[in-house]
Amino acid sequence: MKKKPVSRRRFVAGTVGASLVMTGLRAGGFSAAGARRKVLFDTDIGSDIDDAVALAYLLRQPRCELLGITTVTGDSSGRASLAASLCDLAGVAVPIFPGEETPLKIEQMQLEAPQTRRLEGPRREFPRNGAIEFLAETIRANPGEVTLLAVGPLTNIALLFTHHPDVPALLGSLVWMGGKYSDYPTPWGPTEWNAIVDPDAAHQVLSSAATPVTCFGLDITWRLSMTPAAVAERFRGDPLLERVHDWSAVWFEERELLHFHDPLAAVSIFDPVVATLMSGIIDVDLAPGDHRGVTHFSPTPKSNLRVASEVDADAFFSAYFSVLLLAGEQTKNAHEGRFLRVCGGGPGIRTPGTSRFNGFQDRRFRPLSQPTVSRFAGTAIIRAGSVGATDSLHFDAICAGQLSWLGKIPAINRHE
Repeated sequence: MKKKPVSRRRFVAGTVGASLVMTGLRAGGFSAAGARRKVLFDTDIGSDIDDAVALAYLLRQPRCELLGITTVTGDSSGRASLAASLCDLAGVAVPIFPGEETPLKIEQMQLEAPQTRRLEGPRREFPRNGAIEFLAETIRANPGEVTLLAVGPLTNIALLFTHHPDVPALLGSLVWMGGKYSDYPTPWGPTEWNAIVDPDAAHQVLSSAATPVTCFGLDITWRLSMTPAAVAERFRGDPLLERVHDWSAVWFEERELLHFHDPLAAVSIFDPVVATLMSGIIDVDLAPGDHRGVTHFSPTPKSNLRVASEVDADAFFSAYFSVLLLAGEQTKNAHEGRFLRVCGGGPGIRTPGTSRFNGFQDRRFRPLSQPTVSRFAGTAIIRAGSVGATDSLHFDAICAGQLSWLGKIPAINRHE
């Protein structure tokens, strides 16, 4: 994806092993500011690879308190195994429940989870028929605090609202990746997969007046994509993304791009500036035929339902990868006892022995096993490790109060 031109300055520094950018002033980056958000994740992970891309973000996002995961559509247990694989790798204990496999009224169009072919070892065992009760109990235990992030067909959510009619009013919000709300060109005309797989569920959930709903349609998410080569480059450095990249081999057998549908919905919870929203109402076509499940949006200011109308691609990719890259460095360096070094203006927790080179302050931070996060007024370049004084690192860095561009990170030229 072509990036917008960004004003930048070239720096030459003398002591570094690895580097990345910290977006200290952006909510979706690794920021000490901002409260944690309680999230339930309902997913059809295992079909489109972007579900796993979204889950990796949630597991690494320091402000995400992931309360549980439910799966939906065919082979829900296999999908639960995929989710468990990432949670185990991240070292995060999360309740996982396979959910409903059959749409409310029509036959299932998504019977298999192809990415389960990449799983090693025997399949995990999970509680059966407990997903809906788990969602209800968790939401009741946290009234008004839970964001329910649904990135598949809305079957589980419709059953939740039907069997537990008190729950919609107890939800903090529902965020859904699904539908299409403008005439932006996409390969399947007005249709979108999550909506057409269970249109009756989509109609029921989107008609609920008690829950604030935010929808990210295909017309917006289709604008965020990467080629297989770009995915291979950008998914290095974090064990979660490296595993997702392994699974993506199944996806790329038949497709040329990875679209960040579900990750956009996930990132928006913590960094809402990545998208522009518009309030209105949504009608789901339930008439038999090719348009069954097509969503029709009508703007109106008095509605608790909103759809994304624009996306800032640069801000999104910055918010996403800033979380994953920093977490990847923390994971790697926590085992190696490395230190963070930050070049740039702003406060920091400094230890004795700071030095200056090329006019920029070098501040030594505590070991990464005790991560320190600060807010910076200027550019912050985080680096781990140390090399000889005669070695050098050449890189591009953005000089701005809020960093929103990570395009040069994979192109770092290191002399180690």
